[in-house]
Amino acid sequence: MTEKHFIALADALRRLMPRDAEVLRGAAQDEVDKHIGRTVQWRLMRDALADFYASQDTRFDRKYWLAYIAKE
Repeated sequence: MTEKHFIALADALRRLMPRDAEVLRGAAQDEVDKHIGRTVQWRLMRDALADFYASQDTRFDRKYWLAYIAKE
């Protein structure tokens, strides 16, 4: 994979990132529970992709990639 691929997939993950929990203030508990579930699922997917990329490319910088997704 090329750097362009890593960036494109990181951008896709950014778009799929669950919204901030602050938005759910005052929401019903079932909505909060769904949000937590989506967030956990999203993080598992993000971390699995990072693990895969690291296994495919020794130059892959996991910390940088995760920070890029988090917009840090």
